[in-house]
Formats: sequence, C-alpha cells, structure tokens
Amino acid sequence: MSTFNITWVEAVNRANSHPKLSIDDLWQGCVLLARSPQVFTSAISACDIPSISSDNFTRTVHFGQGPVDRMEQEITLVDRHKVLLPVLIPTTPLTERQFECTVPDTGNRVTTTICHGVSESPEDLYLSFEYSIPYGKVSPEGEEGAKLRAMYRLKAKDNLVTGLATMRDLKSRGKLA
Repeated sequence: MSTFNITWVEAVNRANSHPKLSIDDLWQGCVLLARSPQVFTSAISACDIPSISSDNFTRTVHFGQGPVDRMEQEITLVDRHKVLLPVLIPTTPLTERQFECTVPDTGNRVTTTICHGVSESPEDLYLSFEYSIPYGKVSPEGEEGAKLRAMYRLKAKDNLVTGLATMRDLKSRGKLA
C-alpha cells in the first residue's frame, strides 16, 4: 500500500511574533498537546490516558461530533541532541524534539518536530508538522489522490499555524513556563 507524506514548516519567531517562543516553550507545548489535545482543538472533547510511565503512552481521544466518536492513538515524545558538522555551526549541540502520534487502526501518523535554524540564535527555531497517510483504497494517481493530498496539505498548515498561536496564547497567560 502506498503512503504519502505531507509536511508544513514554519519559522517560529518571525519579526512580528509575540511573545517569542523558546525551544523549551515549544517542547512544553508539544507535551501539553500530547497529554491534553483538547486544549489545541475544539474537535476533541476529552482525552483519556490510563498511565504515563515514560515518553511512550497510549491515549484515547473523544470527539464531540463527527464520523468517529473516539480514537486510540500511540504517542511518542522524543528529546535528543545532535551535533552538526563544525563547518555549519561550530561546536553547537542542537536539540531536536519530536511528538509523534500514530493511529494503529489506520497507520496514519502525525509527527511534530522542533528544530533549530542554521544561525546560532536561540530564537532561530522551526516547527514542522508532517502527516504520513496510507492511501488505502484511494489511488495515489488521479483526481482522488490529488484531492486527498491537497486536503492534508491544508490541514498540516492550519494545524501548525493554529498550534503556534495556541502556544503563544498559553505563554502570554503564564501557562508555559
């Protein structure tokens, strides 16, 4: 079965962005999104997490309306440091953090990645949102496949822009340390 990947990337701290978000703010936002997704979208009415003993856990999200009333998702939070070649950024360890959400029933996966830009500025941050979606019965060729890709491109952009706005609002209200 074919899978398509759609990614949208945004610069986090543009000139007119306020408040500025640090890498720790973004990470706290991703952890909150993993544990309380209803804070980020009105489509989710509740989230049940039986227990969290590590950065891998299962959650059940409940939807207020729509074709599905609940969905089980596997969550992985990854916090790692990378060191790039000294030619690019001399001796600067880079942090890359990811929040991955997989739906076992469908194979759909959404990955949110926080990463540094190429400058040494702590505000030079990027957030990406990637859908990895099996085509299922839809052919990757033709009009149906094109419509599906276009829909997920728009969702990736909207979810990323809305997520950043929510994180800024949370920070301005003191909800992100």
